[in-house]
Amino acid sequence: MARKLRFSLVLPVVQLTITGILTLWADRAWWLDSPRPQSFAVHVPSLVIEARSIWRGVNAPTFPFCVQEFSPEHVPRYGVREGPYLIAVVVLWFLVGRFLDRRRGLRVPGGPGIGLRKSLIALLVMAWGIFLLYIGLVFLAANAGLGIPRSDDQFAALLFILWSVILIAFSGLTLARGICHRYARTASQ
Repeated sequence: MARKLRFSLVLPVVQLTITGILTLWADRAWWLDSPRPQSFAVHVPSLVIEARSIWRGVNAPTFPFCVQEFSPEHVPRYGVREGPYLIAVVVLWFLVGRFLDRRRGLRVPGGPGIGLRKSLIALLVMAWGIFLLYIGLVFLAANAGLGIPRSDDQFAALLFILWSVILIAFSGLTLARGICHRYARTASQ
C-alpha cells in the first residue's frame, strides 16, 4: 500500500526553503542609498529582488512579516527581522497543507455543523481576508501612482488580492455551511 504525500509536512519545508533562500540572497543586495556598509554587500541581480517581492505575495497572509522594509537598518540581517517571517511562512503553509490533506481524505474532518470556536475562527479569517484585500488595493494604487510601475510589485499586490479572495470565500463558505446546518437542524425539530 502506497503512502499518500502529506502536504502538511512537504509544503512548509518547500516554502521555508524557497523563502529563506530568496530572503537571504536578496537581503545581501547592495543599494546605492543603503546605509549598510559595503563589506556586507554582494551584487545581486535585480531578478532575485523581484522574485523576493513576488514571493512575498505568495506568502501574503503572513503580512506584516512579509514586508520587512519598515524595520530599522541596524537590526542584524537574517535573524531578528526574518525570524518571525519565516516562522509565519511555516505556520501558513502547514495550515494550507493540513487543509489539502483533509480535502484528500487523509484525516476525516468533524461533523457538518460548526461550533462557536470554528465560527469565530472563520470570522477572524474573513476579517484577515478583508484586510489583505485592502492592503493589496493600497499596494496596487501606490504602485500605479509611481512614474514607472514595477511589474513585480503589481504581481505581488495581485497575489495579496487573490489570497484575500480565497480567505474570504473559504471562511464565508464555512460560516454559510454552519448556518445552513443549524437552520436545517432547527427546522427538523
